[in-house]
Amino acid sequence: MGLFLYPQVFWAICLTGLPLGCNIGIGTTYSNTLTNIPYSRAQSFVSSINCGQIVTALVDLPILGYGSHMLIKWFANRREGFHKPEIRLIPLIIPVIVGTLTAMLYGPAETPPDRYRWFTYAWTIAASYFCFAGANIVAITYLLDNYPRSAGPLLIIICAFRGIISFGASYDITPYD
Repeated sequence: MGLFLYPQVFWAICLTGLPLGCNIGIGTTYSNTLTNIPYSRAQSFVSSINCGQIVTALVDLPILGYGSHMLIKWFANRREGFHKPEIRLIPLIIPVIVGTLTAMLYGPAETPPDRYRWFTYAWTIAASYFCFAGANIVAITYLLDNYPRSAGPLLIIICAFRGIISFGASYDITPYD
């Protein structure tokens, strides 16, 4: 439990929990918007929007996983073989920008919903997943670079506590009566 008190670990928990909460919030609200007036789309159409997350997953890992590794190698070559774990945070810029813009787009798209096209909702569900998965990849590789001997406990702490953060971020968005 001592690892939880490290600032980098707490930061990584928040970094992965908040985008997951946003993704849950978007995932629980977009279908009601698209199946009702003014869109009136069929449930089969609305559920197929989730296929964008598959494409996102196929893009996320090569860009942020392999790309981060290539960046570390490039910086290490410039520093005579020495690398700093903080270099892994540079690719985090992409998911943070995408996630922020997505949240800024989804809010106005929900109120009133007739001003935007259906593709806005397809974009936001895929982009919010891109933000979560990208933040997850970057945060975990950063922590594993910082604390290689505590890899197992770190992964357990992040997975357990990001669920608590995401629950808090997405609680009571949709009433479950």
